[in-house]
This record gives sequence, structure tokens and C-alpha cells, in this order.
Amino acid sequence: MSAKSLIRLPLLVAALALSAFSQIPLDSLHGPLCGMIDPDSKLQVAISPAFTRVNVVVTDAIAQIVVSQKFVNPFRAKSEAVYLFPLPDQGAVHGMKYQYRDSLYVARILEREAAQAKYDSIKQAGGQAALLLQERPNIFMQRIASMGPGDSAFVEIRLSMPLKFVDGELELAFPTRIGPRFQSGPAGKTSAGKALASPWNPPEDRSGPQFQFNVLIESGMELASVYSPTHPVDVGALADMRKGLEDRLVLGHDDKPGLSFTSAVMLKTQATYPNRDFVLRMKRAASAPDFSVALAADAKEQRFFMLNLYPDAGLFAGKRGDMDLVLLVDVSGSQTGWPLEREKEIALNILSRLTPADNISVLSFSDAVNYAFGSNAPVPATAANLARAETFIRGLSIQGGTQLLNAVNASLALPVSAEKQRYYVFLTDGFITDESAIVGAIAAHPSHPTILTFGAGDNLNRYFLEECAKVGNGFATPVLSGDAAGALVDAAWGRIESPQLEGISVDFGGLDTSAVLLPVSARLYRGLPYRISGMFSGQGTHTVTLSARKQGAPVTLTRSVDFTVRDNLGWAVPKLWAREKIGQLSLAQGTGSANKAAIVKVSEDYQVLSQYTAFLASEAQLVGDGNSIAGGMQATGIQEAPMTMLFYDLTLRGSLLFLDWKAPVEVECIRIYDLHGKVLFTYRPGARSAAMGRWIWDGKDGNGALLGRGRYVISVQTRSGMRNQVFVWNPAH
Repeated sequence: MSAKSLIRLPLLVAALALSAFSQIPLDSLHGPLCGMIDPDSKLQVAISPAFTRVNVVVTDAIAQIVVSQKFVNPFRAKSEAVYLFPLPDQGAVHGMKYQYRDSLYVARILEREAAQAKYDSIKQAGGQAALLLQERPNIFMQRIASMGPGDSAFVEIRLSMPLKFVDGELELAFPTRIGPRFQSGPAGKTSAGKALASPWNPPEDRSGPQFQFNVLIESGMELASVYSPTHPVDVGALADMRKGLEDRLVLGHDDKPGLSFTSAVMLKTQATYPNRDFVLRMKRAASAPDFSVALAADAKEQRFFMLNLYPDAGLFAGKRGDMDLVLLVDVSGSQTGWPLEREKEIALNILSRLTPADNISVLSFSDAVNYAFGSNAPVPATAANLARAETFIRGLSIQGGTQLLNAVNASLALPVSAEKQRYYVFLTDGFITDESAIVGAIAAHPSHPTILTFGAGDNLNRYFLEECAKVGNGFATPVLSGDAAGALVDAAWGRIESPQLEGISVDFGGLDTSAVLLPVSARLYRGLPYRISGMFSGQGTHTVTLSARKQGAPVTLTRSVDFTVRDNLGWAVPKLWAREKIGQLSLAQGTGSANKAAIVKVSEDYQVLSQYTAFLASEAQLVGDGNSIAGGMQATGIQEAPMTMLFYDLTLRGSLLFLDWKAPVEVECIRIYDLHGKVLFTYRPGARSAAMGRWIWDGKDGNGALLGRGRYVISVQTRSGMRNQVFVWNPAH
């Protein structure tokens, strides 16, 4: 069984985030939304998938992913599902299809406006279609038209992504929720020019067994360990894990995988929803200098490669010069709790490593920027100044919003010493809406700043953190709640104080290459790979030589690489090349659209989604045994909660909220959430109360505090299902 056939099996993926609007038709709003409109009450009901599965095959430092989801229309009439969800920012989304009743609809890439117009026309006529849009590089919207009452739709999304590699360890990071973003910049626009609403995410007490994550690992490198720092997982050899994989339909009973899988990983069944980024790390057994290469040919027989060079640490030997360090610490509301404490720990750790020959600037920001030393002038890192900086950091507390662009501009405006190397260290989760403006400010700055980002949180805007570091010739370090911050700072500091490679060029030893894409960053650090992708003709073994300068002196790195395409296990490589090309074209145009035509052409030629295109599925074919999405999501050993029609009435009378239901319904639990999924109030009626048919809420949370005016979510759980609904709480009226 090939990797491609494994990927074809129904699989997993991301959690849906739900929007915050109520009592307004979806189509009258601007921006991405999540929910369904009840055709009777005209209210928007927050939805989440009835079942989600993510299946991953890892090979050659690439993850090939299939996301499968089931959605149900709970209403008595036709309705459209509109939902927003996250995917990895480095992912090339290159396939979408959906199944409705006995028909399968396979999507194709069209220009965004044309796809939207065709979808709207089909929806108005009551026909079947699905539309997949990229709202941001890591946020996507899907729409499913004309779902009949009580009907199910099954959606499958395919994507591939390169794995992050740091200090001998590969990392797969997959988001399961959308973090709330501060509406920074003008109206907080998406790439499509629309306002991005604050999402509602499935709360952690939602049923966990309806979410699966499964990984098969084939690695040419011997792995010392495979583990998740974020979720409980079962890890083992394929033979030991086979029964569980068969139960989840990742493998069939008679399948004989052709790949030499070294490990399999399954997210353990949980009682609660895994409402944080799923991270899987694969540590290599040895750190010998080498490379990994993935090769493939497309339908036109054009050959592609993706080459990762792993330099030996000795190539970076040497001592650092004097440093001019700028620490920028986020103290906005999204850093509440352990993230701010971890930021402080990281900042204090970095300060302890400076010498009096270094300069230091320390800033904090939320709505405004504050300076530790009272002005924007850097000061020597003397014992007295370091003590003052430490006092400033220890005294930081949460306040205000994330006005990050102002803080970045203030940092870049600090006076620079010509004798010292300037490093900017940004400590933030990056949940803002004006990413493009901030990245553009860094890229356009005449000093070509060096940006290092640390993100503390179990849900991070990894796209922003990585993109800032990329254009800033630096690197990003995500910090999870279970990570030892000291070890991560040790590793990052080792990269900072080791001489870096600059002025990099690559020679392929006579191999005929074209359309070669080099990293955007002009600097290579110890412990990080140098990733190159492109097209080639010919075959055989060639000597690849990386030439660079280290502190002004020339250095070289050579690897003997076999470019013979023996199979097509790396079939995703052309898609990844196209995704990287689209990313570089997007970066080059900044907040404008000068490269729109070029981006659309690459997107259409390689069927990889972009901000200017869309996947539209509107042409039906009959479902058979070999192409059924729904068939692969049955008999998984999971008891899916059946979806029911709307079984209650919700009314607001003065300062009271009335929930009424009719027999034979028995309500087991009622919860009130805020729009970020935080439980504010829980009510579990007794047997008699459960069947009485009425519950009255006085607007107070579990601590007896009166909630303010705003939008909230009510979740009503019965034996036959659960319904979430967004409502407007305005007790003054």
C-alpha cells in the first residue's frame, strides 16, 4: 500500500471556530463567519462538526494530511453551513471534495470572484455546491449550500506541509482552534479585504471522542523518540499499533503498507475536546551532518525537488561580537496567565547572559509602549542597568490591547550603534489582525533588522511569528505550557552567539535546475536547516555545495545527493514548491496586489489554494465503494452524538432569559459561554426539573457576578444531542 493510498483513506482534522453574531442573516455581514441560519427563527446557531478526523503520513520531512469532517443540518428546512477553521500556515492546500447523499463533488481551483459568483448562483437556485476560501494563510472558510433538513455533508481537505526542524528534532504543529485576535490596524482586514470577526471555538468540555488525530511515520532517519508535549498519545511500531489503526480505518484489515513505517501515533480518546495546537515532535537518534531530499514528477513529467541541508554545528564555530539587544514584551490581554509569566522568565534569562560590553533596550507594549529606562536610548548592560531592567520586567502586568505595529515601529526607531550587532527579540503570541503591515514594516526597514520571535501559548499565531522571523533574517521559538523555557532559551542563545552564515549561494554540481526557491532569510543559524526547492532535469548523484561567509570569511558545505526519481512517494513536492512560490510573491507585494496575476497563475497551474483563488465543488458524480468519504467515517468505534432538530425556544424578557422546551425532551445540562469558549455558568437540572420544560437565567455567572451586555453562547445538552446558539444579552432592554 502506497503513501498516496494511505492519504486517500478518510482522515482528520481541525476544529471549527464559530462566530459571534446573532439574529442577522449571514449574507448581510462582511467577513468570515461560522454557523447556520435557522430558517424558521432566522437566528444564527453556532455549529461544530459532528465528527473530525486528521490523518497524517510523514516522510522525507514532509507531512501529507487529509482532514475529514461531518456536518449536519439540524433544522426543518434547507440551510447553508458557513464555517471558519484553522490549518497550518506552511500547508499547501491542494484538494477539497464533499459528499452529499449519494453524490460526490470534487473541487477545482478558480479565481476567487468567479468561484464565489458561481457558488452564489447555485445556492440561490437551491443546488448543491461547496466553496473553500483562504481568508489568511492559516485561516480558511468553507461554505456548503442547500443542506436538506436533517441531512449530513462530509468534507475532505488535502494539504501537505514541510516539517519544522530545530536541533535534530522534527516538529508537526496542527492548530485546532482560532485564537481571538485584537482588531489592530484599519478594521482588522483579512487578505480578501474583509473584517475578521472574533471567533467562537468549541469549548474544552465538549465531547472529545468526536475528534481523532492519527499519524504514520516513515523516516530515513533513525528516531530516538516520538512524543507530543501537548496531548496524550499512543506511540508504537506499526505492528503494535495496527489494531487501533484498523479500528479507526486508517488501515484496512488486509492492507500491507509498502512504506517502511517506523512509528504510528494516535491521539488518545479523551472526554474533552483537544482545544489547543496539536504538536508532535520526532527527535533524531544521531545529529550527524546530512540532508533529506524529496523528489517527484508532476503530470507533465516536470521533476521537482525539496532539499534540506543540515549543517554540522562545527561550521558555526567562533565567538560573537558585542551585541545591541532590544527586548519587546507583550503585556496585552491575550497574555493573561502563564504566557506572561513565561515571557518574563524568557526575558530575565536573556538579560542574565549579557555583558557590560553589550547594549540593552527593554520595552513593554499593549495600547502604548513603555520604556524600562525612561527613553528610547539603548544603555550599556552594566549590573545597575540590568537590575533596573529586571525590576521593570518583574513588575509587568496585563493591560490593554495588542497594538503591535506601533510597538514594532517604536523598536525599529531605537538608535543603533554602528559597532554592535543589533538583535530584536519580540515576545508575543501574535494574535493581531494587521500581520501584513507589521511584516511589511520589518521587510522595508532600511537597517535590515534581525528579528527573533518567542511565542508563549498553547495556541499561537505561528504564521505571524515565523513570517516576522523570516523577513527579519532570524528564527522563531514557540514556547508551550509544557516546555522548559530555560532549555529553549539555551538553544536560541546558542544560535545568537554562534557566528551565522550570510551571503549564501548553492551550486548543484552540474545538475540542470530551474525555478529554484531559496529561503527568504539571508542568514543561516546553528541547528537549523537550509531548505531549497525547485525544478530539475536529469538524474544521478551530484555534489551540492553551499557557499557562504562567516564573519567575513568564506565557508562551504558539500553533500552528495542522488537526484534519481525512483518512485513518486514525494508527490506533494510540486504542491509545496507552488505554495512557497505563492508565499514569496505575496511577501514581495506587501499589502498591495501587484503580483495577483502571477499568484493566480501558479495557483491554477498547480491547484494550490491562494488568497486570490478558491476551491469550488459543484459537479456531481455517483458515490462508489472507492470514493466514498462517508463510508470511511463509519464504524470507527466512536459513538457520535446524534444531531436533532432545534428543540427549544429562547427569549429575553427584561433582565431574564427564558429557555423553554417540550416533552419528551429531557435537558441534562445547560451552559453559558463567552465567545472564546470559556464556561461562565453551568446548570444541571435534576430528573424532575429536566422534564419541566422551562429554565430561567438571571444573567449572572457561576460566581454570582452580573454579566455585561454582549454576545454569549448557550449550550443545551439532552440525551439525543447538543445545540449551541449565539444570543445577544442586553439586560438594560
